[in-house]
Amino acid sequence: MTPRLDAISIITADLPASLAFYRRLGLAIPAGAESAPHVEAVLPGGQRVLWDTEDVIRSFDPAGNGRRAGSGWGWRSCATVRRRWTRCTRS
Repeated sequence: MTPRLDAISIITADLPASLAFYRRLGLAIPAGAESAPHVEAVLPGGQRVLWDTEDVIRSFDPAGNGRRAGSGWGWRSCATVRRRWTRCTRS
């Protein structure tokens, strides 16, 4: 199965400023989202743009590793994910 790009994740220190920027680009971001720690907007093709505050990321990854963005991919099953992960991380 070919993977399907499902989401692009943006990690931000200033959620209101980031949302304002993407609204100016034309993304339909829910009103009042600035007060949420996690925000999602669906693009016309079905992919999602996700915003998380740095605090949200630190809540499950205390080191944070300096990431500013990420991606999410759609696969048919968990077994497919495991096979692909093994293939990608094999030495």
